[in-house]
Amino acid sequence: MNTPETEYFIGLDISTQTVSALAIGVTVHRSVPKEIILEHEWRSSRPWAAEQDRKSPDVWVRLTAEVIAELAEKCPHARWARAIGVSTAFPGVFPVLHDGRIEAGYVSLYDNTDDGGVSDDVCADLLAGAEDETMNRMWPGNMAIGLVHLVKSCGLPVEEVRAILPPNTAFAYALLGACGHSADVQLLATDFTQAAISGLYDARTMSPMPKGTARLLQHFIPGWDAANLARLLPRAVPSWRSALPSSALENVRDLFGLPALEFVSVGAGDSALGALTLGASADTVLNVRGSSDSPVLTVPAIRPRNTPREIVLHYPLPTVAAPGDSPWCVVAPMLRSGKVWDWVKRLRFSEGDPDADSRLEALACEALKRRFRLSIPPLSFDTALGGERAPEWNPHATGRIHGLVEKHDLGDIALAAIEGVSVRLRSCVNLMESRYEVSVPKLVLAGGPARNDLWSWITGLFLGKQTYRTGFTDASLLGAAMLGYAAGLDGTSTDSEISRQLSALAELAAAHPAVRVSPMAAPDDELAELERAYRCQIASLCGEV
Repeated sequence: MNTPETEYFIGLDISTQTVSALAIGVTVHRSVPKEIILEHEWRSSRPWAAEQDRKSPDVWVRLTAEVIAELAEKCPHARWARAIGVSTAFPGVFPVLHDGRIEAGYVSLYDNTDDGGVSDDVCADLLAGAEDETMNRMWPGNMAIGLVHLVKSCGLPVEEVRAILPPNTAFAYALLGACGHSADVQLLATDFTQAAISGLYDARTMSPMPKGTARLLQHFIPGWDAANLARLLPRAVPSWRSALPSSALENVRDLFGLPALEFVSVGAGDSALGALTLGASADTVLNVRGSSDSPVLTVPAIRPRNTPREIVLHYPLPTVAAPGDSPWCVVAPMLRSGKVWDWVKRLRFSEGDPDADSRLEALACEALKRRFRLSIPPLSFDTALGGERAPEWNPHATGRIHGLVEKHDLGDIALAAIEGVSVRLRSCVNLMESRYEVSVPKLVLAGGPARNDLWSWITGLFLGKQTYRTGFTDASLLGAAMLGYAAGLDGTSTDSEISRQLSALAELAAAHPAVRVSPMAAPDDELAELERAYRCQIASLCGEV
């Protein structure tokens, strides 16, 4: 008799702020997942101690060992995890030098690639040519632009580069090095999601190096042989492919204190994992909200560019077994929404105040009520405080507040910040819908800031969509743990079967009580009564009347 059995998996999220881990259990019956076990306490996290740490995969590995040790104390089952799935929530480029080192000074992340000339209109034709084959606009996090930044601005010696890795593969490389295993760069792999984002692979075949990208790099880095560059890149594989050779397995088990560990997935980006975890479908915009907002649509397949320049990013969901499989994510990232909210908080509250968010939200609620009670004119807040990374990205953009009068206070500024980022989010979603000629009726908000009742309600009003939210803050972690489950099937099931089982597990995750979405409504009765008047004002703020 085939009885159900439960196995445990760990999700690892390496973000720009922390290294975090989450444990899940998966009950399987007759080779089909039947239940996902998820507890809020089964989580551990470590922040970066220094700015350079987030550029050092060696530090990532050390912090991973720490969070896994803490996780095992909270969840004894985690010690018997069969597999780890890895999510890297930021794009970037990590060159490996000939001596085997990854130098933090030669690492380019999405937020440090402001190279003079790369984003100028003069280069529009070269950028558009690269986008034809990658199907992604050359945004700041793109590995192609990152390489230009490293060579031109950071002095990366091209002749000393042994390999060029995206973040998830850089973690696998550092992990093998920490275990005394010399990684053969030619055997390293990255997942389809990271490969598609990178701009160094053809979106249709996932093979490097597209001719348009080669022309772009040759223009900015004369003398770099594109054919040789292609040989420096890892292979593109499904997200669940294990990054561990059997010869390194025992040492990795010892490092992490996981005696049953058999697989480490090569991982995927956070927006794709959020869509996977929350079961986003073609009728839903998923907005993964944290320090930034990442609005996501899922589509059957990418389509040819129909504008002079690409305006959105395209990459496959982690469920795909081959580049031509569907669905794909369409993303218009990113709004610095959480950073804008944090900036407003600093005007009144001290760093680390546990009640700051709720108190600022209350001030913004009261400001909206006073706006209508006392006919106070709304403020206009251009929220590009540090430069937006949305489709109309401008690295030199600055934030501005317009219309201040004596009656305004901090609550009005907080309210204007919420409205300002909502205007930006609306423009991003409109671009995605226009690009794919769709009108999506639903909006699902995920992440910590989705707990802000006022913000979530206002977002739905600005976007004009039926809005839901989940208070679950670990979508990337849960998605990564699910990839660990899929990695446990690598080598024993076909890729198409793994894809089907991962999709089935995603449906279970989306229905879990800790993750399940709920509809949004006005935060209180007074705001509910003001909703019709506020909708009219929003139309005016958005230039519709």
